[in-house]
Amino acid sequence: MAHVTVQPGAVHAVAQTFSETFVVEEGEVDYFDGRTWRTLRPGGTAHAAAGDVHALRMKRTEPAALLMALSPGVPREEYFTQLATADVCDLSRLHEAHDNHFTDGPEC
Repeated sequence: MAHVTVQPGAVHAVAQTFSETFVVEEGEVDYFDGRTWRTLRPGGTAHAAAGDVHALRMKRTEPAALLMALSPGVPREEYFTQLATADVCDLSRLHEAHDNHFTDGPEC
């Protein structure tokens, strides 16, 4: 499990080897299930099975706090530590190494 803060912006992602469940603790965030967007509010949940395209989108000015559960459990401490300091050109390598496959993103 990880506690994450979602900042403004949208990212589409696919994880091939694990599923993700999101629980909103504070704020609001939009969730894309591969077909439609819906707004998640405190207490709201969403689940993405392994291999499912999904996204979180933050269009509000205040960040949202989420609890993210991965199954089966995968070590994410190193990923989040590196993500905090990665530059845009290093993101592809970092995401690939940790089974995060984004459908859009910056080119280097």
